[in-house]
Amino acid sequence: MSLTGSELKPSTRSMATLIMQNFFKFREYFANIPDARIYRKNQLSLIDTGIPVPNWNAIISNDSQLDGILTNVEEYLSFFKLSCSFWLGPDQESSEPASILKNHGFSPMGKSAAMALELTKIDTLHSPESELKIVPVKSNRELEYYLRILRHSYHLSQYAMDMLYGIFVRQDLKDDSVFYHYIGLLKGKPVGCASLFLAAGAAGIYYVGTLPDYRGRGIGKSMTTHCLKKAQEMNFRFAVLRASELGEPIYRKLGFLEYGHFRNFIRIIHPFINFGWKLRYYSKLVLDKFTGDAIWFS
Repeated sequence: MSLTGSELKPSTRSMATLIMQNFFKFREYFANIPDARIYRKNQLSLIDTGIPVPNWNAIISNDSQLDGILTNVEEYLSFFKLSCSFWLGPDQESSEPASILKNHGFSPMGKSAAMALELTKIDTLHSPESELKIVPVKSNRELEYYLRILRHSYHLSQYAMDMLYGIFVRQDLKDDSVFYHYIGLLKGKPVGCASLFLAAGAAGIYYVGTLPDYRGRGIGKSMTTHCLKKAQEMNFRFAVLRASELGEPIYRKLGFLEYGHFRNFIRIIHPFINFGWKLRYYSKLVLDKFTGDAIWFS
């Protein structure tokens, strides 16, 4: 479904679907991780990044026959000892899907607001804080700055940073990328970040972050506003996002409306099963440090 440039008035249902489709495409993007596997069947996508952290792996499906979907992938999950997540979107808010997921070993991890903004109804967007300079990520060095901010904003691991660097440096520094990253510089210091993901007929806002010492100064709002302006310039009608508890008040002030909630469920394999993976990873880090191939972040 695409509502880009459409003059039809969107229904709540269609907006919920648009938000979810953009988010699902965002999750599928991580199949670009080296050695990742993606399994597709009918309305199911199973993304196995090879990383034993639930939120890096995902089952994506909008099929109403959820019990059958999970039964079909159970053998795969068990064989590969895969810890993974399953996101219920804003058009799956009944209690039945949650009960089915729990029966298959998934535990609820919370919910977040599914929000959208109709860009064509906004005449002007306020300019960012005058001292904040926002620039696109175009080089490896700028990408390192972006990831440092992301790491401190979201408390991500070193391994997650290495994986994101590997994807972004190959996929997103190209002119034809669908994923655009930005950093905010305050007196020359990188302090904020945000990304724009273009998929399913919508401009998705992701990875809005501010270094802890610089929060409360409107930097997150400025980064979001910059992404919205870029989406306007590319003639997107709708911007969509999944709001954190911290970010939701900011997005409401910008005009975003809520169209339901995302609910996250995860299934965790016992951590000792992953000991071999951890040993391989940390051995590689030691080797890479001496060969100069690793990306090291402070």
